[in-house]
Amino acid sequence: MVNRANLKYLLVLHVELLVFSLGGVCSKMAAQNEFLSFWWLFWYALVILNLGVYAIVWQQIIKHLPLSTAYANKAITIVVLFDSADDSDVIPVLKEK
Repeated sequence: MVNRANLKYLLVLHVELLVFSLGGVCSKMAAQNEFLSFWWLFWYALVILNLGVYAIVWQQIIKHLPLSTAYANKAITIVVLFDSADDSDVIPVLKEK
C-alpha cells in the first residue's frame, strides 16, 4: 500500500517520466533538420536540457521512494513511446510501398 507521502513522489515520478519520454521526440525532430542548423541546435538543446532536469529530479525521487519502486515505474516510458509511435516506425514491414 502506498502512503500519502509517497503518492506525491509517485505523481512527480510519472510526470518526469512522461517528460523524459518526450526527449526521444525531440531527438527525432533534431534528426530531421540539417546538422548545426538553428532548428537542429534548438531540438538538441531541448534533449540535453531534458536529460539534465531528469537526472536532478530522479535523484530527488530516489531519496524518498525505494529504488525498486522507482525502477518498476520507469517501464511507463515504453508504453508512452510505443503509444505515440506510428506502426510503420515500429515495424518496418508495415510500411506501404
